[in-house]
Amino acid sequence: MLVKEENFWVKYFLDRRPSDDDDGISSSITVNDGRTNTHTQTKIQAPQTGQLQQNKQQQANSLPSRLVPAGVLDHYLPTKRCEVLHIATLNTRTLRTHESLLELEKSLENIKYDILGICEMRRLGEKIEDHGSYILYHKGETAGCRGVGFLIKQLLRTCIQELIGISDRLAILNVKLPGYKKPWSIIQAYAPTENSDLSVLEAFYYKISLAIKNNTDKHIILMGDFNAQIGARQNNSEYVLGKFGHGKRSRNGQKLVEFLMEHNLSALNTNFNKNKYNKWTWISPDGSYKNEIDYIITNYPRAFTDTTVISNLNFNTNHRMVRCSLRKFQTKISRNHIKNNMIKLPSQPCLMKCNPFKETNEHITSDEIETTLKYDILENELQSLYISKNYAHKPNKYQLSEHTLQLIGERKELIAIQAKKENIKLVADLSKRIRESIRKDRKVKRLKTFEHYIQKKGGVKKALKELREVGKEWIPKLKDKSNTTTIRQNIKDLATSFYRQLYARQHQITIGHHRRVLTQHIDEGKSEPVPDILLCEVEKAIKSQKMEKSPGPDKITNELMRGNIEELTPILTKIFNEILTNDLVLIEERPENLEYMINNLNEESIKAGLKMNTNKTKIMTNSTKSNITINGDSLEYVKDYIYLGQVISIENQIPKEINLRIATGWKKYWSLKEIVKSKDLSMSIKRKTFNTCILPCLTYGCETWTLTKALREKLAVAQRAMERSMTGYKRQDKIRNIDLRNLTKLTDILERIDQQKWRWSGHMVRDKMGKWSRRVTEWYPRDSKRRRGRQHTRWEDEIRLTAGPNWRRVAQDRQQWKSLEEAFANRHAELRDIL
Repeated sequence: MLVKEENFWVKYFLDRRPSDDDDGISSSITVNDGRTNTHTQTKIQAPQTGQLQQNKQQQANSLPSRLVPAGVLDHYLPTKRCEVLHIATLNTRTLRTHESLLELEKSLENIKYDILGICEMRRLGEKIEDHGSYILYHKGETAGCRGVGFLIKQLLRTCIQELIGISDRLAILNVKLPGYKKPWSIIQAYAPTENSDLSVLEAFYYKISLAIKNNTDKHIILMGDFNAQIGARQNNSEYVLGKFGHGKRSRNGQKLVEFLMEHNLSALNTNFNKNKYNKWTWISPDGSYKNEIDYIITNYPRAFTDTTVISNLNFNTNHRMVRCSLRKFQTKISRNHIKNNMIKLPSQPCLMKCNPFKETNEHITSDEIETTLKYDILENELQSLYISKNYAHKPNKYQLSEHTLQLIGERKELIAIQAKKENIKLVADLSKRIRESIRKDRKVKRLKTFEHYIQKKGGVKKALKELREVGKEWIPKLKDKSNTTTIRQNIKDLATSFYRQLYARQHQITIGHHRRVLTQHIDEGKSEPVPDILLCEVEKAIKSQKMEKSPGPDKITNELMRGNIEELTPILTKIFNEILTNDLVLIEERPENLEYMINNLNEESIKAGLKMNTNKTKIMTNSTKSNITINGDSLEYVKDYIYLGQVISIENQIPKEINLRIATGWKKYWSLKEIVKSKDLSMSIKRKTFNTCILPCLTYGCETWTLTKALREKLAVAQRAMERSMTGYKRQDKIRNIDLRNLTKLTDILERIDQQKWRWSGHMVRDKMGKWSRRVTEWYPRDSKRRRGRQHTRWEDEIRLTAGPNWRRVAQDRQQWKSLEEAFANRHAELRDIL
């Protein structure tokens, strides 16, 4: 027997030879590769009985394509699998929602395609989205109308040169295929209908002409919904049409044929012989008319092997997909070569290394090597510690339910039947039910994911990351001075050049320079010696890194750092101590000195490659305003400013801060409305979400607040409004506050504020470091008088009411201070019940 392919058919032959009772056989097999006759003696170990049964089942389903008698050359070898790219176009009618996109993904699972041009996406704006298995590009100018785009398989992402959105009717994809010298320019078009004015149609084709003119150095593919019937070739002079056209020609069809002849383009739909009754690509809503109005056109037709209409696409649209097959490589006849492909058995990856950092530690402890070289050595060593993993194909994050899959199957059966008027209505109704079911499946999946992570971690950050429907977004275009580029490589070069100039140092500062400056400051008595970083500090920093985080460009994960913490700690400590620099903070009260300091800071920043943003640099003062400039630009004086999330103001700081906290809390609340407003999640999940994510936004920085009765009432009212929103009650329902709290059981915001203030005040007083917060609290101004009338409430007034005037002395005893916390937090209980 003669076997065609060594790796598959030899195995097929050997698996069939032994019987169930054989322990092993030695057989002579004649293997003919079609070029030379080669006889090899192969000893075969018979497989076990279970394996034989499995092999027999496989052999029954897969027989060799052709057998040739032994000793005879095969002069007509079966060719390899045809290496083609499938390029298709489809009018989806709408692809606006996530549900419709998910439905299209499911419909394309069994359809071969590499690039899919889409008409009527109806997505507003221009974006390039990475969805994992494919890249989605869309261009839309009017909400819910028109729009074109592309759906590109992930394997072709490196071939993408440019994505250009001309209008909501035209988009261009430029790709560089390895098998062709010239790039390919794929133009997706959505033409006006037959009822449109002739001027609109001419403007459309004029834009296509410009696009073709700008891509004369490329092979062209023009495809999409042209709303035109070109029909059969009317005379032999219409060379742009093949001999397999069918039907009549419309007004738009005549315009399209004239356009093809003007630009020497060929309609691939007419070049291949297909069943003329199956060539229609559009059906009227009532099923009365079927026309061919979607086309694929090119200026290089011999590169294509087929063009067909896909009739079994399980998607709700009155258009059918048109797909062409493009050779990956230009046709080339080459002589056959004998290859000896050795079968390599997979080996187990090395999961551990013995003393991987032994040599690295010797290099780093040496003083003869520069610090940057030491870091490079360490980075290379860490990157070599790669733990092999089997990355299985990740399923879609939104799994469809059995009910949804059953509905999709029913629609597939209806679509498979010849389109009839009665079926069109059924398909439309069934598609509506499918989208509703997909929307429900998506909602259930999201709620289950939220519930899982809230119960496990108390937050929703991981859940949102897992449920992210759009991956990394690409930059569609980038502007450099006066020019705008859409070429992918040019965009990368512009971004690289920009950041390289931004972070470039005008003066190279060496470690020795830092040490000389640091020593000079120490000798002059202007600064204290900076102690070395300790081993325990580095170890604590490594342990504090969060797991399951994406690595940087060096591909070194936090898990790898923590797994080798014992070896890395001394190495990193050595490197950190070598690159340690000193920071100085200067404070000045006189305006002229302040201006000098700011300009000096600006000059030093420029030397380091940084530039001060004068639009974001503001000045606040409680005295006379003086003009302060930076390079001639005057800095603006403001009455309040948000710094590190808190309001800094000379007057009414706390009321402004409370308003900011309430606004931030509502913003966070509505960002989590999918959870807190859900009718399917339990109140315990909502309560945990509120206490973990929303309450910290409302109480951020509350330790330094001085609250009046009006401010407390304002915070309580905001929390009650959120509680009513969570439960679905309104003010008209007249639900008592106590009953509402018994239903939600949320942590009271006023009680949380009092607890945090009490704990922080005790910690601040007991701190022996002499921080500025304690100094300001104990500061007693003796050179001024308080104003007449009732005085403002001070920060420590309510603490005095609970712990007495000597509260600082009481706070020194931690246990006694902790015993008073409950009394301080509950002193407003009666007020809270009233509010």
